[in-house]
Amino acid sequence: MIIICNGSFKSGSTWLYLIIEEMLILKKISYNLSTVEEWKYKNNPNFLFSESIAKVAIPYYSNMDAVYLSKIHLLNESTYEYLENKSLNFKIIFSKRILEDALVSHFHHIKTELNLKIPFFLYYWIIGRYKAIEINSFEENKKKFLPEALMISFEELKYNFEYNVKKIAQYLDLEISNSEILLIKERTNIGNLKERVSQGKIRHYSTNSKKASKHFRKGEVGDSVHWFTECQKKDLNKIIEGKRSKVTSFLYDLLFIKRRNIYKI
Repeated sequence: MIIICNGSFKSGSTWLYLIIEEMLILKKISYNLSTVEEWKYKNNPNFLFSESIAKVAIPYYSNMDAVYLSKIHLLNESTYEYLENKSLNFKIIFSKRILEDALVSHFHHIKTELNLKIPFFLYYWIIGRYKAIEINSFEENKKKFLPEALMISFEELKYNFEYNVKKIAQYLDLEISNSEILLIKERTNIGNLKERVSQGKIRHYSTNSKKASKHFRKGEVGDSVHWFTECQKKDLNKIIEGKRSKVTSFLYDLLFIKRRNIYKI
């Protein structure tokens, strides 16, 4: 069986992955013992495969007599349609976050990764508003193709960690005690994760542990209120409602679909 943590960008999918990882460790369930190295992301081995080979990798791991855990960002409708129509031994968990907060987190992500000094208003109009379309597509694809899959929000985990970890465990057919949940909470809090990443004990985002630790920022809910102008909020609402111009749709296709084959932002 393969467990797939499929989060929209900066939605808390890394946190979700680490929670499930701790759950497997506590339950003494071995995972990812024999993986195909050439399928993994170079900078983040927790991605066992890229979407380009998802239709090969998912059935391969689902047919193995072992447990596999992978983080991934599935974007193409054809991948979701494939999963909807195939009888495979997989569990997929979606993560989501308030869109504005996700964009602010993405803003800091690219500043760190690309060493850019760019103001937020410029980021929003050049990249952010198009990234919003991409992020919004995750929830749309879940509703359309995999409505029975579990969806966990960043905010729900922040405000009611115990309840939502129990939901995850139940979805994965695992039993978990309150004491185990408290241990998972301690091991996956933001301070602990930043320290472990800086020490190179866990690898996410970058092979450079100092840079990777910067991606674990505040982990706060509602931080975006300090960043968005009213004009940007109105523009974002139109995007969410699908009221985007032909020019916006063209630029999204150019910057985020065709560009994806060359470089990921």
